[in-house]
Amino acid sequence: MSTEMSVLLLLLVLIQEGAAIRPAVTFSPNYRKIFTTESITMTCDGGSTIGGGPNYIWYKDYSPVYNGKSYIIQSAETSDSGSYRCQTRPGEISDPAGLEVVRGYVILQTPLYVYEGDEIHIRCHQRLGYYVRRTRFYKDNILIRDWTYTAEYYIGNVDGTTSGTYRCEKQISGPYIDGDAVSVSAEDSCRSMTVVMFAFVIQQVSTGENAYFEEATKIHRHVDAMISMTIPVVCLLEQTLQGLMDNDVLS
Repeated sequence: MSTEMSVLLLLLVLIQEGAAIRPAVTFSPNYRKIFTTESITMTCDGGSTIGGGPNYIWYKDYSPVYNGKSYIIQSAETSDSGSYRCQTRPGEISDPAGLEVVRGYVILQTPLYVYEGDEIHIRCHQRLGYYVRRTRFYKDNILIRDWTYTAEYYIGNVDGTTSGTYRCEKQISGPYIDGDAVSVSAEDSCRSMTVVMFAFVIQQVSTGENAYFEEATKIHRHVDAMISMTIPVVCLLEQTLQGLMDNDVLS
């Protein structure tokens, strides 16, 4: 049996025997930085379907804050800034998703996740209620687009050449200029989806609602230990399918 087929069979066995897909947090709108008073919806995507489907717990900075698939902040405050994770029964925990809520007049917004090869736009966003004339963009302190009436800048495919510190400036209410800067770099897409051993979760999570919350928090604080026990499904499938194509198995 070929190595590629062995890998595929191993993956199928893991899923059949009780492995669970790790959930991922998504934002709508898909920006990691917003103004105070703006709203945002966080959704817990994926997760195990074992036992009739997942239930959801949301954490902010390791403390449980909400139960449900989507967590909505209607009018954000700076205190809503933090690291958010979602957890599904029987215990899979997402990677952290950072939210920054700021005051001020101008913010430069980037997508929550930026992976190598992604085509992305960054947005120079102003607070509602202020008259804005034009916008300009910099990368690593070098002007890349002079004054324009377009608030977005197209970066293109993110790689080592496009990564860097981007800054935008806006003319607000006449001669006043305000701006914001962000760092853009590619994350490892292998971490976006992983397989977690279901047996490990069973050993960690107690039965009963109150006990579940207590044990879930303990697991949450030691999520890095869980990462070392996971299998990167995305990269595994990509490499396996590439191997099959290279050997003309799928042709």
